[in-house]
Amino acid sequence: MTNGNAITWNQLDLHRMSVFANRLAGVLADRSETTAVGLVGTLGAGKTQLTTLIARSIGVASDDVTSPTFTLAQHYRGSIGGDAPVTVDLHHVDAYRIADEDEWFEAGMEELLDTSASQDHRVWIFVEWADRFADWMPDDTLWIRIDWDTQSASPGDLPTDLPGENDQPRRITITGNKLPAGLADDESAS
Repeated sequence: MTNGNAITWNQLDLHRMSVFANRLAGVLADRSETTAVGLVGTLGAGKTQLTTLIARSIGVASDDVTSPTFTLAQHYRGSIGGDAPVTVDLHHVDAYRIADEDEWFEAGMEELLDTSASQDHRVWIFVEWADRFADWMPDDTLWIRIDWDTQSASPGDLPTDLPGENDQPRRITITGNKLPAGLADDESAS
């Protein structure tokens, strides 16, 4: 999916995932071009949870963010930045139920990925299960893989119930051809 370097965040509980989301939002706010983010991970790993935290960082209430599993896409508008805030359109897409490339195009993904951003308006497109359509994602997609952090966790910290129903540690790995500076984890960068 990418030839770029990787940045890894380990031991992400809900608090550290929120720290990561705020850092990512700040980095994306500095980009004036449309940004595609491919979210990869098993069912319940935290793809929607991360997108909810990103939406919260632009002022969208967490209760207003819903999974796009059945609607294929949800759209949110917020802003980010202190003295000179920029408007952010956050498009949250779930590609799990898209069967093939024909449905990908029929769902309007090509047009959505071609949406223009500007100096005072950002466009972020977060696509869950994007790895199913990696060939159709832009070359500069920022790929985020979310996994259970079984290597860093002690056996008592591992999930014992359904994925996503607990605050068990996760690992996030970010890759991309244009990996932005500023995403390194201050505690566990690799």
